[in-house]
Amino acid sequence: MMSTKMLKVASILLFVLGLTIGIGYSYQSGPPAGRTGVPAGGGFPPEPTCAATGCHDSFPLNPDAKGVIELLGVPDNYIPGQQYALTFRITHPDPDRRAFGFQTTAVAIETYLGAGAFVSTEPDTTTIRGCTPADKCPSSLLGTHRQYIEHDPKRIGRGGASWNFAWIAPETNVGDIAFYGSGNAAGFPLGKAEGDKIYNPSAKPPHAPLALTKGQFLFVNIATQASVAAGRSQGAAVGDVDGDGLNDLAIVTDERVVLYRNNGDSTFTDVTASTGIADLASPGQAVAWGDYDGDGHLDLYVVTAGADILYRNNGDGTFTDVTNEVGIRGDALGHAAVWADLNGDGAMDVYVANRGQDALYLNNADGTFTLVDPATAGLAEMAESWDVAVADYDGDGMLDIFVANDGQDALYRNNGDGTFTEVATAAGIVTTNMLGLAAAWGDYDGDRDMDLFVANAGMDILFRNNGDGTFTDVTAMAGMTDAAIGVAAAWADYDHDGDLDLFVANEGQDFLYRNNGDGTFNEVATYSGMTDMAVGTDALWLDVDGDGHPDLFVTNAGDENFLYWNPGRSGESVQNRLQSLNEWTISRVARLAIGLLRWSVALHAWLDHPWRRGRNRIIMAGGARSG
Repeated sequence: MMSTKMLKVASILLFVLGLTIGIGYSYQSGPPAGRTGVPAGGGFPPEPTCAATGCHDSFPLNPDAKGVIELLGVPDNYIPGQQYALTFRITHPDPDRRAFGFQTTAVAIETYLGAGAFVSTEPDTTTIRGCTPADKCPSSLLGTHRQYIEHDPKRIGRGGASWNFAWIAPETNVGDIAFYGSGNAAGFPLGKAEGDKIYNPSAKPPHAPLALTKGQFLFVNIATQASVAAGRSQGAAVGDVDGDGLNDLAIVTDERVVLYRNNGDSTFTDVTASTGIADLASPGQAVAWGDYDGDGHLDLYVVTAGADILYRNNGDGTFTDVTNEVGIRGDALGHAAVWADLNGDGAMDVYVANRGQDALYLNNADGTFTLVDPATAGLAEMAESWDVAVADYDGDGMLDIFVANDGQDALYRNNGDGTFTEVATAAGIVTTNMLGLAAAWGDYDGDRDMDLFVANAGMDILFRNNGDGTFTDVTAMAGMTDAAIGVAAAWADYDHDGDLDLFVANEGQDFLYRNNGDGTFNEVATYSGMTDMAVGTDALWLDVDGDGHPDLFVTNAGDENFLYWNPGRSGESVQNRLQSLNEWTISRVARLAIGLLRWSVALHAWLDHPWRRGRNRIIMAGGARSG
């Protein structure tokens, strides 16, 4: 039996311990409830629940410059409605700091309203303010609260503490979202008289967030306003045809080639009638720009279901059909063409993907071409070829050729002597039972070698270049789930984050893969305003308005074409963009040409990078299903 004296001592000890714990917890109370860690001022309006005090803007940030707060697991860019596992961590170097508390919140930068819902995954559920997981932040609460998790006074540890929870992204694209946080490291069991309050790392407005997740860009289809919506198109090519620094468009239909001149105000004018470009005798399939005669003017190759056509650019807005006089004799059912210097002599050659035997025309550098013997050149395949794309995949300074076929695709390695060796299966590109309709080269992982995307009638394939002449199918690993009929593919860094993103035109819903920078992609087409449904035929990136942001043009077989304007940031409204087309000013037009020239210089600099030896010989390639 315990004596009365011992019971008294035990009671006193328990009281002291309880008092100590209470004091320790009281020191970690931090900012009062309603203060979410989002600063007011510097462009941030105060939260309605603490408008009078300005939230944390009046508090010093990291007063002892020791404590550190981190928010881990925030995605680079979010998919609306998707759940992400996050960890909030506070650390402090002082040994007497063992009691920790925190608050964190997510705020849409465009509106400063709460963004998404927090769900606790801890056994001791933390308090979640502003909404509950069950209702996922209804609009009524989003309009009046910033969603946040308030202080949890139950973390004790040596040097730091962590909390695990889930964040459910908003059900719609609300633009870029910033995560803010605050916390404190209090003494335990007695410690100092006051806990160290720890806030976001920046003491100056607009107060840098702990983490930022990018919203999807809201592209705006301006095809009708830009006068390029006329459909029934089979292919397109982009190039500065008249030398004014603006991106012009050539579109081919069953009956004709249409040349659209860029007016410099996000609109185009059909100038075909004055160019000398005639109606087609056979259904059009593809077009491709290339300066075959080296006079500084882009010439136009037209692929048809019969005889192909080469138009020489006269430099005065007109074109001359020079097909016969230069030695172009293509009369097969063609599907795509690409211009490239394939023998390293500085002159642009042209490769045409056909039903049956493909054609390679080598430029004689005297204004004529020679149709090479496919058997002698090592190009003797006989297949239904749907697309062709060139790149120096093995880094030897010579351009190689990939052909997307009905069945096994072909990869022709350039031997540097005017001949090629077909190495597809040896290189790991096995597509025997597939119908390849489009191909696009691009260094999506930034390792300085060219990777390959193939769009199929069914599951598409992403081949990662291993850097040793072989490829690995990384489609599943990359998160590419497109299983539609893919008819075109095009790479571009549309969000300017330093890595290539990919657009795939389908028969039906198109796909836009946003590169996460870690070898994976998020499919964000419908979240990015690309909800139009059509039977696509071609896709290409171009800068319509000279703002430096890649816009996207998509041709369709039956419906109208799409011209998706890239706002360069998330949150731009459709109405604002449509209004801007009617409010264009002279000063803005002046800036347009400068912007386009800068974009063009940057593009050529990219192509002329030393590690891309040989790749700079490709200019303005385009085809019916060319990337």
